[in-house]
Amino acid sequence: MRSDGTSPRRLARGGSPSWGKDSTHVYYHSGVDWAFYSVSIEGGSAEPQRIMACRSAFPSVSPDGQRVAYPENALLKVADLAKQTQLDEWPKPFHS
Repeated sequence: MRSDGTSPRRLARGGSPSWGKDSTHVYYHSGVDWAFYSVSIEGGSAEPQRIMACRSAFPSVSPDGQRVAYPENALLKVADLAKQTQLDEWPKPFHS
């Protein structure tokens, strides 16, 4: 229960949350449809926005909000969020 007596709302269904650069939205991964989402924390009724398909449960957005890095199979991939294109990939130095 919130301090004003109202019930809290579910922000999103997913995991691996991280803040957007402006602290007004949260990124998260949904295992329901294997996608990466953003949702505003302002206004109380914002709907999640699908950003891109992402099989990895652990995506990470760059500090400037321009790119996302995520492990997939034995690779670490980096994609441009605006263009929805992969920029590069490298063999992971570890196994998940």
